[in-house]
Amino acid sequence: MSARHFDRYEEMLGEIYCLTFVRDIDETEALLRMGGLKDTMRPRTTADAREEMRSYDAGYPAIALALSLGEWTVIIEPDGFHGSDGQLLKAVSRGTEALSVLRHDYAEDHFSFSEDGTVRTSFTGGSAAFRWGTELDRFLPQMRAAGVDLDADDDRDPLMHPHVAALRLVGQIIGTLPDLPDGPIPSAHIEPWFTAAEPPAVYRPRQEGLADALDAAPAALRRPIIVREVRRLAELLDVAHLPDVAEALSAAELGRKVDVPADSDLGCRIRGWLVDARRARDSRNDPAEQHRMTEDDRSRAMRLWGLTVALRGALWWDSRGAAYEALRPITTDLPWADGASRCAMILRELRDR
Repeated sequence: MSARHFDRYEEMLGEIYCLTFVRDIDETEALLRMGGLKDTMRPRTTADAREEMRSYDAGYPAIALALSLGEWTVIIEPDGFHGSDGQLLKAVSRGTEALSVLRHDYAEDHFSFSEDGTVRTSFTGGSAAFRWGTELDRFLPQMRAAGVDLDADDDRDPLMHPHVAALRLVGQIIGTLPDLPDGPIPSAHIEPWFTAAEPPAVYRPRQEGLADALDAAPAALRRPIIVREVRRLAELLDVAHLPDVAEALSAAELGRKVDVPADSDLGCRIRGWLVDARRARDSRNDPAEQHRMTEDDRSRAMRLWGLTVALRGALWWDSRGAAYEALRPITTDLPWADGASRCAMILRELRDR
């Protein structure tokens, strides 16, 4: 990676950005795999995208831009990070290959390569000494050529930003790095809720015994419990009676696969809830827009966001991560969800059967 690339990326994308490279996929398909919303697709410059992402009226959206590099397409997320999510990258890579590089000056940089839904090699920070995946040494020669640190003692150049070596590694793998254009390129608001990414198993319930009981329970037992609890949350928020919500939960309860297109009735409703939640969160740090939501509005928006998390888990119900997601408003002790008593009841129910 040349200094020109680094300076250009920093100038146009800032201190947080993610570049996701997908092989043999065009710009539109790449955006869709990342959760691109069709009705928001249009050419934008990176400056346009960053301005729109800071807009209350636009809903503070996450925006990604797509640029063809020939055999590969790169998805560019200014101030974004979704491509670094392991589950999403696995979904993006189905039937092909995908790799991502995250620069995040306030968290950890990240590199990951996935092939046909399987993570082959990943590492965080500036060192690949501790990496995971099914083929840890697949790119070992390229790592060495790119100057990726392979030593746990971490004696790399302290003046070199940690993600520079990861970007050099991308160049070694795909043969090029993108020159970011000033002009508009294909782009879209992205919403990972609507992707094929399986919910991650990272929100493991911390209540004693509950996670183990959920893991051990057969899907046929776990499913009605999960759907019942999500329906109860929807009732608390007075949305369980809505036909699209009720139909989706009833189908999940019967073990049916439930697809929710972003332009369906339920998809549009969920998108609205997600926009309201972003406004509730991000407008707190936007002095010009803080007055546009009351505290009651913020509270309800964040509760409905919790419901979107739970609902996505319920519609996936047959995986461990989905079960954790469906119960997250309960297991994280949100006061409105009456978590403590519900967790105790679910644990008894799982053990008694």
